[in-house]
Amino acid sequence: KENLIDMNLEVIPKPANISWETITELLHKAFAEHAEQGLHYSACDQTTEITRKRCENGICLVALSDGVLVGTGTVSFFCKRNKKYGYLSQIAVLPNCKTQGIGTKLRDEIVEICFKNKVEAIYCNTSEKATKVVNWYVNAGWQKVGMYSYMGTNYYSIVFRYSIMGHKYALLRATLSYNLSEIICKLFWLEDGTLSYIGRFFQRIKYSLKNLF
Repeated sequence: KENLIDMNLEVIPKPANISWETITELLHKAFAEHAEQGLHYSACDQTTEITRKRCENGICLVALSDGVLVGTGTVSFFCKRNKKYGYLSQIAVLPNCKTQGIGTKLRDEIVEICFKNKVEAIYCNTSEKATKVVNWYVNAGWQKVGMYSYMGTNYYSIVFRYSIMGHKYALLRATLSYNLSEIICKLFWLEDGTLSYIGRFFQRIKYSLKNLF
């Protein structure tokens, strides 16, 4: 199998001649591996409109090998406490092009975009069950800092942070942040984003106190 990194590979913002339908088809193919493992990522079967909406507030990158679409990734931006942050999502590579460094090139380009935009840090998330993906981020220096349960999925998501202009979290802070978030997430929410029995119990208490006062 030829190494596409040694070929004419370029990573650029989505040009007009690459349609959202084509990008959505690539996402479906790339995430089919997760679907076979029983993990329901949004990108497994999302519509073209959802793909477009997830990219509209950011920059959608495409990886082209001799002009052919082989990968994609999106970075969006948000502000919190007067600081700017980045969020990486929808990073995907065609199945027959994986393990050739294309995903890493996409991720590195997104980090570079965040550096140019002077963001504090960039975040992303993936299923705690997707061991290869989790290790891919950890080995690149991304820190596990939280856990979340999203509606429509069937897994708990690990939240990763990569420092850009801001300080990298101290190991103790990152560990405590992740462990505490994991405990709270799994205590109050189920894997599909709905409240657990304990979560519903505390929600009823919250509503009761609100109505009381």
